[in-house]
Amino acid sequence: HCAMAWWGLTLANAGRPELARTFVADAVKRRHLVSPREQQYIDALEAYVRDRAAGNERYERYAAALESITQAFPEDLEAKALLALQLWLNRRHGLKTRDVAEIDAIIAQVLESEPLHPCHHYRIHLWNRREPAKALSNCDQSGDSLPGVAHMWHMPAHIYWETREY
Repeated sequence: HCAMAWWGLTLANAGRPELARTFVADAVKRRHLVSPREQQYIDALEAYVRDRAAGNERYERYAAALESITQAFPEDLEAKALLALQLWLNRRHGLKTRDVAEIDAIIAQVLESEPLHPCHHYRIHLWNRREPAKALSNCDQSGDSLPGVAHMWHMPAHIYWETREY
């Protein structure tokens, strides 16, 4: 009966369109059971999953929807983290989006409140191959932010390699 569990399954399977659409339909069915903030999360992800044919526009709309959540609920660290991730992904898709420093500032807001938030991962990707030294401080905390996830222990290697700080 938990709409947000279905939302989480949708997010985790966003790269599997058929499965994501099935999961988000279950979240939408239970939308009335959650708070207005959580309804915004569901609506944003439902539109993202549904509009697969919209191409790059769906990435921009999803980032805009996440930004709306951060504006309505400025204390919501997860919305900020998801926004930073989507803005970075939008850059990878070649979309004109926020400056890297602005994305970094969003990540910094999250880490200021929650120093072991897993968004260390996003910051490492953000600066890798650009200015890797800017992510050195994240290397020490990346693994500790999600100790059971081997990828988080691996991420610092990108920065250490680029900066030759191994």
